Amino acid sequence: MKLRAITSLLLILVLTWSGTCLAVGVGDPIPEIQADTLDGKKFSSKELIDNKAVFVVFWTTWCPQCLLEVPKIKKTFAEFGSKGMSFVAVNAGVNDSEARAKKFVEKFEIPYPVIFDTGSEITSKFGVKGVPTVIITDKKGVIRYRANLAPDNLGEHFDMLTK
Repeated sequence: MKLRAITSLLLILVLTWSGTCLAVGVGDPIPEIQADTLDGKKFSSKELIDNKAVFVVFWTTWCPQCLLEVPKIKKTFAEFGSKGMSFVAVNAGVNDSEARAKKFVEKFEIPYPVIFDTGSEITSKFGVKGVPTVIITDKKGVIRYRANLAPDNLGEHFDMLTK
């Protein structure tokens, strides 16, 4: 009986540990992304970085908090996109469809590139466990921010991200 309990505990620890190890976090380089955007353009994170800070948001159409974040992220894009920050949104593809994602992007007039993550490959590569997830890198592609919401104080840190 003890052996069974210990084996079960070890299995739980291994499964939990491996899931947390896969997530990229602050201090890690941004994983490589190659995909097509919803408007049919080729997308590569290497080209996106190109000596710029990068703002990545993972979202879905059915997520209420994602919907609440849209105006904030669009405002952030309007302020920092023109100052050299790159933006990309990745629909996690979980319980969603490319058609719904396209309608969402049109309805809310999302001005930055959007990727539909068929099979959730990109989402898995980043270790995203819930949406929204916001990741911001410095101009060298090193992750400097990772949280469930866009930061309110990006302006305070923008110069550091672009140095």
